[in-house]
Amino acid sequence: MLAHEPTEMTAAIHSAQATAGLYGPLPLSRTSQLLLPPLINSAAADPSPRNLHSRSELAREVICDAAIRESVRQLFGQGYQLWRTNFFHRATGTPHAGVGWHHDKHFQNGDDLVDFNEVGDHISIVIALDQIDHTNGPFQYIPGSFSGVVSGLDRDTRPYHKRSIEDHFLTLPAEITTMAVLMPIPAGHFCIFQSALLHGSPPSGGAVSRTSMVGRLVRNHCHIPEACAAPEEISQYC
Repeated sequence: MLAHEPTEMTAAIHSAQATAGLYGPLPLSRTSQLLLPPLINSAAADPSPRNLHSRSELAREVICDAAIRESVRQLFGQGYQLWRTNFFHRATGTPHAGVGWHHDKHFQNGDDLVDFNEVGDHISIVIALDQIDHTNGPFQYIPGSFSGVVSGLDRDTRPYHKRSIEDHFLTLPAEITTMAVLMPIPAGHFCIFQSALLHGSPPSGGAVSRTSMVGRLVRNHCHIPEACAAPEEISQYC
């Protein structure tokens, strides 16, 4: 799966985390880390920060950080488009209900049914703009759940724009949720994962705020439905 002869870093990551479907946390470049406080403020001030990368150089510079792009190339190769970014903020002093179990593989290719046995065409990125841990709701995921073969789980293959928002969040059987891994992500670090990986975050009491940025990539040969992204929001990534 690697684009070329792996470095020591990528070889270690690949061998340890490939079966889980998630790689990281890994640090952003120093340049991007300096941009995180103003990006948090910029995203908070925008009434609709979805796909902010298409109209904000600050957001675009962070999601296109050299460390992220090099990790994508090392692990999956070249030929990806960026079609979605978004920001998720939890304010200090406000309890948060958490985010239910879901996956990011919103489509396969146009209106085709989602193929959970295909891996690598759809990749997700989560960036901790500030610290994400037990005080504000850590990232959680089910290792290996990007595969179509998950015992006890009947996966809905309809693309996102063909189903209701209620169908996006899943109620998982206990034998699957007991596999969950709670993972803190230090500020200025990112994770890359297979988009079909089941993930979410638990509730938090509001003692500490947190802001994360997410990005989603798809290989160039995949058609992105207009219901998911307008043409001007899509850009070549690597």
